Amino acid sequence: MPDYAGQGQDRQAARRFEYQAGWDLPFWTDARTGLDYAKTLFRLGHESDAKQLLAEMSERFSNDPETLQKIESLLDEPVGFRQKIKARSLNRDGIKAFESGNLQEAAETFSKALEIVPDHAALNLNLVQVLMKEHDNNPTSTELLKRCQSCLDRLSGLPEQHRQHRRYIALKRKLKGLME
Repeated sequence: MPDYAGQGQDRQAARRFEYQAGWDLPFWTDARTGLDYAKTLFRLGHESDAKQLLAEMSERFSNDPETLQKIESLLDEPVGFRQKIKARSLNRDGIKAFESGNLQEAAETFSKALEIVPDHAALNLNLVQVLMKEHDNNPTSTELLKRCQSCLDRLSGLPEQHRQHRRYIALKRKLKGLME
């Protein structure tokens, strides 16, 4: 199936989506077709359908590391190439700010990257870690913990096969302990 939305042909993509959305069974028989369809769903604004498809695919292709990596990548960054590059650059800048001890700059930089790719697992978890570190310095701030919770809530559907899943669980537990 061609990736019409990726080729700037949104009308054809929408027609193709409407036709296939009515099917009861998944029409894709291979990983490439499923990934292309998920990309089209994201580009047409059908985010929950795309995520559901990718979750099903992660189960179906659980023994295929290459496909799982592609699923993860699409879940993390369902955006165009330029946006990916910008988000990755901001992520690197945020990590540098964090490592140099500039927590406020790190939080702002990760937040900017999340404006581009709001569901990116590593970015959300990076921001959670920065906010938790800020909370260590300001333990009376409940706003920091609320922001952490918001980031973790955004990742609530993170598949167990995702490479950031263990980190997500660990930070979720840590936040629960801080909120008690």
